[in-house]
Amino acid sequence: VLMDIGIFDMDGLNVAKRIRQLESNMKNVPIAAVTAHTFGSLRRRAEELGFIAYLNKPLTFEHCRNILNNLPATGTSEETE
Repeated sequence: VLMDIGIFDMDGLNVAKRIRQLESNMKNVPIAAVTAHTFGSLRRRAEELGFIAYLNKPLTFEHCRNILNNLPATGTSEETE
């Protein structure tokens, strides 16, 4: 998930926190923060909430490719059966 953490009608950090609290496999979905803000406090908060990356806008194809290439392998035969 590419999560804009500065969306107007809702806080992307709180959305991610709610995803992490779910009682399903969705709580483990990789989430990357996307923002135009470079505040260190936002970066720290995103790390605390388990974001896998913190990307500054404008987002490029190279940013996206790096995120996908660095995702940990997920799923085992027991989980998919």
